[in-house]
Amino acid sequence: MNNVISSQSFKCVTSKAFKVFALITIPISVLLFVMFNGMKDMQEEGTIIVNGITTVRESVGGDMLLMVLGIFAALLFAMDFSSGSIRQIIGKGIDRTKYVVGTLVTIALYALLLMGTMMVILFVLGSVFGEGTGISGFSEIGWIIAGTLVFVTFFVSAVMFIACLSRKTSISLIFAILSISVVNIICQLLSLITKKNLLVDPGTMFSQVISAEATLSERIIPLVSYFILMLVFGFASIMVVRKRDM
Repeated sequence: MNNVISSQSFKCVTSKAFKVFALITIPISVLLFVMFNGMKDMQEEGTIIVNGITTVRESVGGDMLLMVLGIFAALLFAMDFSSGSIRQIIGKGIDRTKYVVGTLVTIALYALLLMGTMMVILFVLGSVFGEGTGISGFSEIGWIIAGTLVFVTFFVSAVMFIACLSRKTSISLIFAILSISVVNIICQLLSLITKKNLLVDPGTMFSQVISAEATLSERIIPLVSYFILMLVFGFASIMVVRKRDM
């Protein structure tokens, strides 16, 4: 397992995808802050308070950053299949289950690193140019961290499953770009038809978990549900890699 993680870490750090995403982390963070700050100017005075914690909440919740990290994961996962390097890795006697788990852990960690960096930058920008940090207790920071860990890892595992299943970079990228938006649209249509709140897509649930107004159950249920889904996608990826001829 350690050999897989170390080799995948080296591959991740030296890849063009990681370098590009690392370079655009600051510009994306600044753009998100400007967009959020612009929302304040469009609303009635006092409706939106700009500070460190609200900037993080309003900027990282939703679909966009999950999609960006999904693209990052898709490029790295599919690389092993498109380049044929997975045959060399498995040919060295590395267990397929350890390969899947090690690869998932590694890329999830680097995706979380990118997300964490953006969150820190957003927090600093909101604190400096807004009304301070806005932190009223460590529990709200804990929910933001928990939500980020679960939902980023979930989406990375879903992208990994598609990459293992299709073995194509293009299909993995299409899934990363379109899947969350498509699920969101379906949930909205079902909500309109049934007149019930069925917005359970990842972006909406992520925003709900890190929201300041969410109740305990509104946080725990999405976290547990998507943690289970992450395990399901991880297990499915293992089954695909173990059963299929690479």
